[in-house]
Amino acid sequence: MGQQLRTNTKRRRRKDYLKRKKEQARASAAVKKSSPKPAKAPAKKAAKKAAKKAAKKVAKKVAKKVEAPAAEKVEAPAAKEVAASQDLGLVYDKAPDSVDDLKEISGVGPALEGKLHGLGIYTYAQILAWTPANIAAFDDLLSFKGRIERDEWLKQVAALEAAK
Repeated sequence: MGQQLRTNTKRRRRKDYLKRKKEQARASAAVKKSSPKPAKAPAKKAAKKAAKKAAKKVAKKVAKKVEAPAAEKVEAPAAKEVAASQDLGLVYDKAPDSVDDLKEISGVGPALEGKLHGLGIYTYAQILAWTPANIAAFDDLLSFKGRIERDEWLKQVAALEAAK
């Protein structure tokens, strides 16, 4: 009999609990109905559309980069104009037959190697021929501010060229 009383008490408490929950749900629904919904800002919709367009553009660019071979990369015309206006030493218009792996230089990754290729630098010999004026010009073009000297590219390239 004692067990049955405990079970009945649990059932009654559960029933009361569920009743209170229903009342709270009704009260919150009534409040939601009475309060006006804020109108969606048209700026949010425009921002979402712009984000979708940007994502599509990025996807297209990535697809083009994957399809295009590394030697056929096209550089921005602004970079060509800047490169033409400065004395950059020996610079190729197209990739030569033998291209050195510039990523072997400490501090040069795939992105920087792509920028150097875009500026016409493909071999260690080109970098070895740089004068202080050329180094300053490439510092400005690549936004390095002294990184070429700091990482001692010329010493590294001399060692890599000797090891070839």
